[in-house]
Amino acid sequence: MKLGRNDLCICGSGRKVKRCCGVDALRERVTRATEAGEELLALAYHFPRFRPQSAAFDAWAVTAPEDPSDDALADGLATLDTDERRRIVDAIGREQAEAWESVLADFGNDELAVELVLAGAVAAGVNERRRPLDEALWLLEFDGEVDPVTALATAIQPEDLWSVVESAVTAAALDEVSDDLDDDEFERRSTAVLESQAARLRTAWHDERLNALLARLRERLPDPEYPRASAMLLDAVDRADAVRSRLATALLSDSLDRIYAAA
Repeated sequence: MKLGRNDLCICGSGRKVKRCCGVDALRERVTRATEAGEELLALAYHFPRFRPQSAAFDAWAVTAPEDPSDDALADGLATLDTDERRRIVDAIGREQAEAWESVLADFGNDELAVELVLAGAVAAGVNERRRPLDEALWLLEFDGEVDPVTALATAIQPEDLWSVVESAVTAAALDEVSDDLDDDEFERRSTAVLESQAARLRTAWHDERLNALLARLRERLPDPEYPRASAMLLDAVDRADAVRSRLATALLSDSLDRIYAAA
């Protein structure tokens, strides 16, 4: 947005920019609003709890385009009833209260902010359900025998289970492990920290979420192009209950890549 000194101020005062907020202040405000809008759209990508989880959405997402257009997003939003919309928005306000209030203040339009969050939730939900499995299947098809945890952790995206905050908290805990230790002791203590964090952070929601991800994975198998990998993953899904804690820990470990990449 180009702001001139003699334009009407966007704050709604009716006065010219030069006699009201000033060009620099308004430019900063527009920048903050743009960044806040991007944060609102991306929220559900970083927090899987804020993605749609209704039967109506699941049925629609099966045939949704992998990269939804505006019209497709509108169709997805139409599958979210009042209760589902309220669940998503209330969860954000409850679990990320301070950040939510800050973004709303920067954005300046609460009603539009909610619509952006829900549109982002639809896009993230489609991405989760329609994400290609080819890379994971290829890796498993031509790899040696792997245990069920490794197989499942290859096929399931860690960001679909753990939020960016949970990853950041775990990364901070691992940073406390001393670099002065020998390699074996460092590995032992790091593993203990990961297991402790996964046990502490894991809730009934994470178990329900993991069940949904495993069920969705089963629905997409077998893939005739990757018979060996398909059989390996189907067997791993069948054995998932016996390795649930280890799988949750492995996915938490994998989720740390986004924290270290941003550092």
